Amino acid sequence: MHIPDGLGKVAENLGFIDSATNSIGEEFFVIPDYAFFYVQNEAWQCLLAGLFGVLIMLVIFGIVYLIYKAAVRKCPIVFNVYEELKKEVWNNPEFYDLYDSDDFI
Repeated sequence: MHIPDGLGKVAENLGFIDSATNSIGEEFFVIPDYAFFYVQNEAWQCLLAGLFGVLIMLVIFGIVYLIYKAAVRKCPIVFNVYEELKKEVWNNPEFYDLYDSDDFI
């Protein structure tokens, strides 16, 4: 059973870990149990899984960034309005006074 660490801990603490079932086949897990099983050393398994996770996140960030840049080139007016609004909010002293007031929660 592949359950993320925090979810598995909560399921154990609340006593329903044994009632969990797999709804996804084993072939869909990229890094089962956060380890590369073709490496024998357990420390290297964890290290490689972490590096692989970072690489996956960098690729996802890169794709999102490229989509953003393409959208800015295709429709710059929308992003110019957004940038102007952002400058207006951040350069407004009343915005910072809100944080200093007792009304801010």
